[in-house]
Amino acid sequence: QLGHQFHPQNLREERKLVDMDTMDKLAAMADEGGEEIDTSPWKVGDKRPITADGGVIKELLVEGEGDEHPEPGDKVEVHYIGTLLDGTKFDSSRDRGDYFSFQLGMGQVIKGWDEGVATMRKGEKCNLTCAPDYAYGSQGAGGTIPPNATLNFEVELFSWRSAGNDVTGTGSIMKKVTNKGQGTDTPDELTKCVAMWVAKLENGGTVIDICQEPQEFAIGDEDILPALEKAICKMKPGEKAEVTIQPEEAYGYKEHVLTTSNYLLPNAITIPPASTLIYEVELLSMDKPKESFLMTPEEKVAHAEAMKQEGNTILKTAGSIPKLLQKVLRRYDAGISALEADNSMTENKEAQAVLLASHLNSAAVQIKLKDWHEVETHCLKAIEIDESSVKGHFRLAQANAALGNYADAINGLKKVVEIDPKNREARTEMKKIKDKKASEKASEKKMFGRMFGVKVAKHSHGDCGHDHDHGHDCGHDHGHKDKHEHGHGHGHKEE
Repeated sequence: QLGHQFHPQNLREERKLVDMDTMDKLAAMADEGGEEIDTSPWKVGDKRPITADGGVIKELLVEGEGDEHPEPGDKVEVHYIGTLLDGTKFDSSRDRGDYFSFQLGMGQVIKGWDEGVATMRKGEKCNLTCAPDYAYGSQGAGGTIPPNATLNFEVELFSWRSAGNDVTGTGSIMKKVTNKGQGTDTPDELTKCVAMWVAKLENGGTVIDICQEPQEFAIGDEDILPALEKAICKMKPGEKAEVTIQPEEAYGYKEHVLTTSNYLLPNAITIPPASTLIYEVELLSMDKPKESFLMTPEEKVAHAEAMKQEGNTILKTAGSIPKLLQKVLRRYDAGISALEADNSMTENKEAQAVLLASHLNSAAVQIKLKDWHEVETHCLKAIEIDESSVKGHFRLAQANAALGNYADAINGLKKVVEIDPKNREARTEMKKIKDKKASEKASEKKMFGRMFGVKVAKHSHGDCGHDHDHGHDCGHDHGHKDKHEHGHGHGHKEE
């Protein structure tokens, strides 16, 4: 068998023995001029060798479709029937009812298969007659294939998955190039891309998205389907590709209603459960920032400033929308990373000014997102750059207050007032924190009183008609506070 009774590792070991003999024969044939392989188009019924030494002979039974062939590394799916030359069947995937799959050209099967399947097209069926050197050689296999046996395989190729075009490595996003692009560079984080596409459901061919005019977007912002963004990151400028997206990377396994404002499409499109999407996409151009380690110091400062300004522009209309705020943060982070990766920037005043502003701006955005630990991180870095940063100390105090670190928060606000005595906002914030702390302390005191069995009774005072909560008369002052607007004083202790 090709993959069931015989472990692939054993096949590889057997092939090593076979290949040494074959290489010697091929070398001898090369010295003698060898045999020229017929490369003319195949027709049903054609039968001819596909190796220079005639070790594998192919007979075409059913033509395939298209002009493409699987390449080394591709995972192929086939059915096969293996027989000896006398017709004895020794193995059949059809009998088992499952396709047999393997990686082409990786030594996972006999050499005759690696040679033969590489010549096939999708849907093609052929016979491959493999001489011993392209099968199991002088070893034979499993007691069913004798030594030095020539084998015959009826093989049908159903599909293959290109290893180089598997975007995620899981087969959930596959990219098939239909027109090659230019160069070798591909987009990555924050690369500005311009692309066009049409998207259809694999089943039924319903168009669900169409972009006939060039659309600009930045990688990482997820302004387009994230799976499409991942595929575009594997494309070159000018490239056209067919991208197949499985449900787990698209709209999942529940019905989804896609709303659109595209005048070419209905306002609402129903995506059935477990729908696979097919995108035809063209990457027209990209503007990719230079890697920071390739930038001069001046370029790094300019890049960080540009990222800060770009983030500020988005922030103006972001409101409190998390997705837009994350866009802003990605730009601030890009500028910060470019400067902090270069130790020489610590002596560059212009770089430190941009870095300070970027950290303070990041802290302000994180306050909107209520990510208080990130606020704390950015503020501490800002204060490290400028110890007298009012915004740095104030926002750090806000973070400490939110995290319940009231003493640190108040000390931070005192520092703000020390730097800027006229800062009313700091004084107001300090009062809020003190009130909050007092309120929490009162709540704790009440809770502890209940925990230690102090019951609360209701009784009336005088003729005022109000009920007041008091502890039992145990001889202790429990610090109750009552507020009355009816003018009666009841002798309660005010705090």
